[in-house]
Amino acid sequence: SMPCLSLTSECLDEAGLAGSLANGRIDFALGYLLAEEAAAPAGPRAARLLLEEQPVVVCVARSSRLPDEPGPRELARLRYAFDAPGSAPCVRRWQDYCRNQGFHAEVGQVAGVEAVALQVELGMAAAVVPAGHAIARSAGVRALPVPDAYRVASALTWNPGNLNQIVPVFAQLVEADL
Repeated sequence: SMPCLSLTSECLDEAGLAGSLANGRIDFALGYLLAEEAAAPAGPRAARLLLEEQPVVVCVARSSRLPDEPGPRELARLRYAFDAPGSAPCVRRWQDYCRNQGFHAEVGQVAGVEAVALQVELGMAAAVVPAGHAIARSAGVRALPVPDAYRVASALTWNPGNLNQIVPVFAQLVEADL
């Protein structure tokens, strides 16, 4: 419906995202928030549209011998790859979950979601992603439920002071599609 619209994808950490939205370097962001954070106000310089809440799953190679519903003992044996630094909320939340289950998660950072997907498909690491994430739907991957797991919410975030006219139009299109 918008043939002249050009989208560019970029992965940013929280500080980079907030700064880029505030200074107008980016017009909007699509991403995941921890469900408990999604319920909080977006802040004075941000507007947010919550799209979908879903549980996290552990993704492993299709050839993995893990049971279909792994317990803490099986999850503890895995090495996890994230495309975010160890201080990112998604990594901290997984480490908190693991501690509450009685084990320490071995976590590594890789550059980009494509590298995470490749490590998972090759059996080099597992990934913790929202159930609807592209990695979880990949043919070479098994997405396993996590007992008593936390939930995440996908969200569209933008700076309401942004004067680019495409921002409210895009937000309306996304909201209409919900």
